[in-house]
Amino acid sequence: MNNFKNKNIMITGASQDLGKLLSIELSKQGANLIMVSSSFSKLNTVLEKCKNKKKHKIYQCDFNSNLEINNLIDFLKKSFKNI
Repeated sequence: MNNFKNKNIMITGASQDLGKLLSIELSKQGANLIMVSSSFSKLNTVLEKCKNKKKHKIYQCDFNSNLEINNLIDFLKKSFKNI
């Protein structure tokens, strides 16, 4: 039984440490990932390690910036019906 298959999951801090490990593992379990981090290049590296890369999206966001947070929210609303 796979509870994550085709589920939309957003992971913040996805470019390193626990976020990176979660991204790779949830990808193996069939989840649709939205991986967020302040480093676009590191996100690309994690994406390359994921299974079914086409099901995932990466987004660079600095959570210290209200403007970037609002842009992320707009991106999520346009890209997904639910998370």
